[in-house]
Amino acid sequence: MHLAFVLCRRWAPYSKWRGTMFRSLALPTDLGHALQDVLTANDRHSRSDRLVAALSELATIQRATGLPSADPACVPFWDRPYVQG
Repeated sequence: MHLAFVLCRRWAPYSKWRGTMFRSLALPTDLGHALQDVLTANDRHSRSDRLVAALSELATIQRATGLPSADPACVPFWDRPYVQG
């Protein structure tokens, strides 16, 4: 969420209002849905997959603003079953 505020050139409010203000940002709704899916995931693997999708969406938005971004946004963490972004 913090990166989304930075990309929209808006200051992130304190935590009480962050979610409310996040909905007012000029971002694709896919990002909000992807972040919501991360929170509702039931296990580690689905949470990781959904987080990768959200980070990939943020990387796409970042590239659209003209800022450099890693592609892909997340890569495997050595030989472990985790990803790093």
